[in-house]
Amino acid sequence: MLTTKLERFFAFIRRRFMRNQRNGLSLTVGIIIAATFLLVFFSILQDYRGQEALIQADTRIENLVYTLRSDKLNSIMLLITLLGTWQIVCTGIIVIGFPLFALNLIPYLLALIISVGGGEIISSLIKNLVQRPRPPLTSALVIEKSFSFPSGHALIAVALYGFLAYIFYRFSETKRKKIFSLIFGVVMISIISFSRLYLGIHWTSDILASLALGGAWLCLVITGLKLAQKSIWTKEQATIIGKKFIVIPTAVLFILWLGYIGYFFHAQHILPQAAIVQNPIRINEKDIPNEIFTTLPRFSETLTGSPMEPINIVVVGNYDEVLRAFNSAGWFQPDPITLSTTWHTTIASIMNKPYPRNIETPAFWNSKPNDFAFQLPTQTIRQRHHVHFWSTPFLTDQNHRVWFATAHFDKTINFKTIIPSHHIDPNIDNERELIKETVVKTGETSEVKEFQITDAGHGKNLAGDTFITDGEAYVLFLKD
Repeated sequence: MLTTKLERFFAFIRRRFMRNQRNGLSLTVGIIIAATFLLVFFSILQDYRGQEALIQADTRIENLVYTLRSDKLNSIMLLITLLGTWQIVCTGIIVIGFPLFALNLIPYLLALIISVGGGEIISSLIKNLVQRPRPPLTSALVIEKSFSFPSGHALIAVALYGFLAYIFYRFSETKRKKIFSLIFGVVMISIISFSRLYLGIHWTSDILASLALGGAWLCLVITGLKLAQKSIWTKEQATIIGKKFIVIPTAVLFILWLGYIGYFFHAQHILPQAAIVQNPIRINEKDIPNEIFTTLPRFSETLTGSPMEPINIVVVGNYDEVLRAFNSAGWFQPDPITLSTTWHTTIASIMNKPYPRNIETPAFWNSKPNDFAFQLPTQTIRQRHHVHFWSTPFLTDQNHRVWFATAHFDKTINFKTIIPSHHIDPNIDNERELIKETVVKTGETSEVKEFQITDAGHGKNLAGDTFITDGEAYVLFLKD
C-alpha cells in the first residue's frame, strides 16, 4: 500500500515537470514564480507594518530623488507617468486589441483585458485595506487622492506593458527581436515606476511592492493563457481579415492614441513648487558649540537611518563664504552625476588617472542628502580627501548659517561591487585635522573652537568600512 502511494506521488511530481502535459511544466513554473513574487510582496507589506529598514529608507530616497528635479525633467516625468493612467491604458487596449482581434488572437486579447482589469481591481482593494498615506503634499508635483500602497501605476505598468512584452516575445521569430521585446517591457515598467517616485506621490516601498505583486499577477495570467491554449486554442488560427488590411487601421489607431496622450498631457499641470523655507532657529555665536546639538543628530546616517560617522566639522558662515574658504584651500566641488561624468569617472578609475572633480555618492544626515561636498584630489582618482556638508536650521545673531560636516579619506576603490565605491581610511580624525589646517592657512577663519561631540569609539560607514575616532570636532568661524 505504501509503495503504491509513493509511486503515485512520484508519478504526480514527474507529470508536473513534463512539457507535453497540460498541467505540467508551464503550470509548475508559473506557480513557483508567482509564489516567489507574492512572498516578496508580503515581505514588503510586513516591513511597512513593522516600520522596518526598507520603510526607514523611504524618506531618504525621496529626498535624494528630489535633488534631480528640473523644469524639463518634470515635464518628461509627467508625460511618462500618464502612460500608466487608466484613461491612456484603456484607450491603449483598444489600439492593441484591434490587431489581436483581427488576427484571431482572441485568447491574448482576453488575457490582456484580464491582466489590466484584474491588476486595477487588486491595486484598489489593497490600497483601501492598507490605507497608507502618500508622501507630504509639499513635495508632490501632482495631486493624487487615493492611498499610497501599492502603486497602481506601477502594477498596471507590469500588467499592460509586461504582457505586451510577452506577446512580442511569443511571436518574435529571431533572437534579437525576443531580446528587444524583453528590453521594451523592462524599460516601460521601470520608467513609469520611477516617474511615480520622482513626482513625489509614492514611496519607494510602494513601487517595489507593486512590482512584486504585478509580477505575480502577470505570471498567473500568462500561465492561465498557456493552459487555455493547450485545451481549446492553438497558435495557428485563421485571421478574421487579411493581414494587409490590419496594418493601416492599426497605424491610424496608434496615431490617434498618441494624439490623445498629447492632448491629455497638455491638460495636466505641474504643481508650483515654492522653495521649502526652513524656519531658522536663532542662536548666539557665543553659544556655539554648546547649544547646537541639543535637538539635532550628532551622526550622519545610513540609508536606513542607522548612525554612521559623527559630525566632526562645524562651519559658521554663509554659503559664499564656505565656498571661498575651501576653494582658497585647494578643495573642489564634485561634478554632478550625469552619463558623461559617470563615464569619465569609470575610465579614470580603470586607468588610475586623476579627476579633481570626481562625482560622489551622497551621504545622509537628519534624513537629508548632503547639500554639497568638497574634495581635495590626489594624483589618482582612487584616493581623495572628502567632506560632506549639510545645512542646519541654525542662524546666528550675526546672520551666519551653521553647517555640519563629516570628513574622511578615500584610500582605495572597490571594484567588486556593481557600482565601484571607495574604501576609507579608518582614522577619520586625520581628515578633520587636515581640513582645519588647510582652511586656517587661507586666512578665511576668524576663530576656531574644539569640543567633544561624542565619546571616543568606532563604527562602520555605509560601505561597511570600519572607522575610529576620538569623538572631537572643530568649529570654524569664517570671516564675512
